[in-house]
Amino acid sequence: MRKRHHSGFTLLEIVVATALAAVVLAMSATAVNFFNVNVFNAEQSVRLNDLTRNLGQLLAQTPICTRNFSGVTLDLTSQQPTAVTSIGTLAADGSVLTVLQVQTPPPHPSQNGLFFSAVKLYPINSYTPSTQTGSYVNADLEIDPYTQLGPTTFSLHAVRIPLLFSMSGNTVIECVSQNLIFSTLSRICALNGQEYDPASQACKTPNYKWYVGNVTTASCPAGQYVATFLNPPCSCLAPGSFIDPMSTTRKMSNGQSTSGGPPPAIGSLNASGTACTCSWGVDVSTSSGNFTTQIACLQ
Repeated sequence: MRKRHHSGFTLLEIVVATALAAVVLAMSATAVNFFNVNVFNAEQSVRLNDLTRNLGQLLAQTPICTRNFSGVTLDLTSQQPTAVTSIGTLAADGSVLTVLQVQTPPPHPSQNGLFFSAVKLYPINSYTPSTQTGSYVNADLEIDPYTQLGPTTFSLHAVRIPLLFSMSGNTVIECVSQNLIFSTLSRICALNGQEYDPASQACKTPNYKWYVGNVTTASCPAGQYVATFLNPPCSCLAPGSFIDPMSTTRKMSNGQSTSGGPPPAIGSLNASGTACTCSWGVDVSTSSGNFTTQIACLQ
């Protein structure tokens, strides 16, 4: 009796093949979805970089920056952030065109793209020049972005744009051009006998040292510059025993005589700010004692 040979697959084989196909399809769908999400977020990150760059260029224009932030109150005591709802530019007719706006509440899941959960102004330091009223505050404009793809949201790194405001109390009056932030803060710190430190964004008492030269000149070591915030950074020193014959001699009650007035000399900086010269009003070669020139140099 002949055996019958059946062609085809058994039920078990079909079930196993179907299960394997389902697993492969699920893995493929997950991989495709993961790839699509990564491509989407990469595209939105490029958009964010472009927006940040354009926004920085926009706020570098003093009239536009001032239009956005004039009248805003900053918390200078606890340095808590101040919320900003939108950033705009000026149209030709003087109206404001919104460039960036906080999305509250979050967008509908059908809206995919780049959105912003918060825009804040973080005050960093306040600077009050010693020679004028009012003050300046440097602040960071922080933008908190996120992307949305369907029902899923993805947070992106916050970006910050540095700003400098002239203030009246805690209220912003106007912006200082970004091109002038460093020079403005350096000038303000110098008025207070300090220097501006970009790393900490604060005025600091600089580390400087006096160097002694000869009778007429003194120079900073190579790579160092004069501490111009000092007034004066040059010092022309006469010996303690020196009495200026041109100054008024006074007879004291104890019978001694004294001569007043500063040493008869003028100190001046060279053009490169690395050396001082003392011009003396007396013949230092015939005077007793050592006449010296000193210069204060930043370390």
